[in-house]
Amino acid sequence: MSAIDPLGAPQTVAAATSAPPTAAAQASQALETVGGRILAAAVAISSGRTAEVGDPVRRDAYGLADLAHGLAGTFGGSPAEEGALLRVLEDFARGAAVQAFGLQGGGEARALDALQAAVAAAGAVPGDADPMTELVARIEAAARLLPDS
Repeated sequence: MSAIDPLGAPQTVAAATSAPPTAAAQASQALETVGGRILAAAVAISSGRTAEVGDPVRRDAYGLADLAHGLAGTFGGSPAEEGALLRVLEDFARGAAVQAFGLQGGGEARALDALQAAVAAAGAVPGDADPMTELVARIEAAARLLPDS
């Protein structure tokens, strides 16, 4: 995770170059985006800056549905594939929140290490001819490394 985006900032996951996006690059960027949003929320809350977090009860506080929709659009995914992608993004976000909010102990350094290890695990998943299948597999691999309770 190289940067933490402001909460609620619109995110695009499209590649900045003219080369077509790859599922591997997009999965990594999506995981970093979600992890960054969750870490930013945890830091803001622990610092007493709850106004920066917005409504914590909001159903999609980290913008996962928009992220899944954008990725499915990039790779021509069906509504079912978009739903599968959203589910694994939610699994990853749940585990990332457990880490970031210190529910596993160890503080911010441990949370960051765990998120970086999860992104690395996603990068180690073999490619697939179908980019949506690859996206789901990569994000699922990352989610499996993060405890969700």
